[in-house]
Amino acid sequence: MIRTEKVEKVNQVKEHLDKAKAFYLCDYAGLTVAEITELRRKLREKGAHFKVIKNTTLYFALKERKCEEMQEYLPGPTAVLFAYQDELEPLKAAFEYSKELSKMSFKAGWIEGKVYGPKELNIIANLPGKKELQAKVVSTLNAPIFKLVYALNWPLQALVSTLEQVRKQKEEVK
Repeated sequence: MIRTEKVEKVNQVKEHLDKAKAFYLCDYAGLTVAEITELRRKLREKGAHFKVIKNTTLYFALKERKCEEMQEYLPGPTAVLFAYQDELEPLKAAFEYSKELSKMSFKAGWIEGKVYGPKELNIIANLPGKKELQAKVVSTLNAPIFKLVYALNWPLQALVSTLEQVRKQKEEVK
């Protein structure tokens, strides 16, 4: 390639890195074209993009982006998972897909300015999702309110039940 084309490719990758909330370096060796296509389809649903990029192009894009600590994870076949909407949902989807195939592995990830290695990404991928955590917080916050409503409602229910029993007794007497 001509030098200007290489510079343009580096700038394109840098733009993807800038747009992404998080990105992950993956070793895709062993995946077939059909498997990569299926993975891309799943990730597109999660607002992410999976792209195979030459290591030299990625090296210079990371250097321009000031992510030099990610460069140590580049050796070997590398694809990048760009997460544009949610930082973790694409990682979870790709992680589940990699467990099904046992062919793909994660080298490193960049989330909110911090680099995570493969062991840390494994832990992060197994954490509950953002929506699941929000649901747990909401239910935890609602629990005291439901208990209060039940506690306030109980005397009224007891009174109604007692009055109903008294009414039935009076009807039996008649």
